[in-house]
Parts: sequence; C-alpha cells; structure tokens
Amino acid sequence: RRAHFVAAYSIDAFGDVAEFKSNIDGMLKGLRETKPMPGHDQVWYAGLPEEAVWFHKRWEGGWKPISYLLIFGHFVFPFVMLISRLQKRALRWFQFMCIWIIAMHVIDMYWFILPQAGRLSFSLVDAGGLLFVGGTLLAYVFWKLSKVPLLPIGDPRLARSLHHHQTH
Repeated sequence: RRAHFVAAYSIDAFGDVAEFKSNIDGMLKGLRETKPMPGHDQVWYAGLPEEAVWFHKRWEGGWKPISYLLIFGHFVFPFVMLISRLQKRALRWFQFMCIWIIAMHVIDMYWFILPQAGRLSFSLVDAGGLLFVGGTLLAYVFWKLSKVPLLPIGDPRLARSLHHHQTH
C-alpha cells in the first residue's frame, strides 16, 4: 500500500513572505557554500545527485556535440531564422524550417532517452519505430482532414481572402 499526501500552504498565514523568501535563500546559499567533507568535491542534498547524474550522462560519452547541436539547432537557429516576417512567408524556406524543427525534436527525444540506455547509436528498430509512430500520426491527421472542408465554405470573405497578396 502506498499513500500520498500533498499540501499547499499560504506563507502569509504564518508570517511575512519577504522574510520567508530571505530565510530560504539564506538556507540554500548556506548549503551551496558549505565546505565539503575531506574526499568529496561538493555537499550533496536532496535532488542534486539525480540531477547531476542526468546531466553528466548527457555530457559524456559522445553526447556533448549533440547537446550543443540541440542548444543551437533546436532553439537559436530556428529563433533567428524565423523571427522575420519575410522568412515566414517564403514557403520553401518555411517548409525547410518545419522539417528542421521536426528533425531537431527527434534528436531531442533521443537525447532524453538514449544516455540512460548507455548507448549512442541508431538502429533499424529505431527507424522502424519512428516511421511507425510518424506514419500512424500522419494517417490519422489526413484521415481527420478528409472529413472536413479545409476552406470555410459559405464565408462571404472567402473570395477576397483567396486573392489577397500582402506587400512586404
């Protein structure tokens, strides 16, 4: 048997919120600045060991370049390349960026999962799983799209909006 208890308390019912935050900040600062015991490089407290191991596995064993690729390829590059309105209106460029972001997302999922498995490889089973899930998703999306009109039939502004060309 397991039981869980979750509680939320209003700090201001017990005292001044600013003073509470100051006390907590001081406690955390004290933990971070505590001198470790001889033979240890840091003081470990709840949550820190798991977090440190999680990041360590994604920084060692060939994962460092992928970590950098995700920082720049999954955030910086798309952000910079899609910030302009002109770039979002160039259909070919926008299609490329959509494919790029999906590829980065797949790499991100591998980055989350594979370091725990202890391997940096891509197999036919991985490709098959990806194609199966992606194919199932696309089949469902297109099946649902085939059931409804993609244009707002009966909208009096439809003809005008189909011939609209916005200038830059």
